[in-house]
Amino acid sequence: MKIRAQRGFTLTELAIVLGIVGGIIGGIWYAASNANIANKAQKSATQIMQIYNGYKSIYTRTGIDTASCFTATNDVTCLGVNAGFFPSEMVLGACTPNTPSTYPQTPWGNGSYATVQTCQSHNTFAITYSALSQASCISLANAIYNSTSAMSYQAMYNGTTWFSQWVTSATPPWTSATIAAQCGANNSNAVQIGLLAQ
Repeated sequence: MKIRAQRGFTLTELAIVLGIVGGIIGGIWYAASNANIANKAQKSATQIMQIYNGYKSIYTRTGIDTASCFTATNDVTCLGVNAGFFPSEMVLGACTPNTPSTYPQTPWGNGSYATVQTCQSHNTFAITYSALSQASCISLANAIYNSTSAMSYQAMYNGTTWFSQWVTSATPPWTSATIAAQCGANNSNAVQIGLLAQ
């Protein structure tokens, strides 16, 4: 009676199985990463509306009283921190004007922070999330633009250049394709939304 030797997997078969398992794990990782980015974008959009409502509460009656537009001289971030306009999970502690390391932190991590600046001539204040990756920039901009009728201004920074526009009936918000083209392949992106104070 002949005894047949048991045949094991060949290296080629093992490589194919490992490739399939790796592909499945990679797909799960990619889907989880995209879901995480989408969740952060939604959380950020919710935070922005909370911040907006806080600042609007002080400007509704009097309007913006700080001259010029969106510069360091009309940065009112620390005013909002002290007044409790930012969600508590964003606040690190004491806020120092013009010192981003003390500014509220965003859900994106990696030193990403939020600022608020005013613009008297347009009676608008701008909320900016800075130090974003390209994927974060695209996801956040898509989540907040078109999400509120109070939007008057939108701007994005790709690490070297600002793109901005005042939104009117003749100049609608940017499309997803435009947003994707304006976010840079780096971690220096910024997304800004200008909201009416009254």
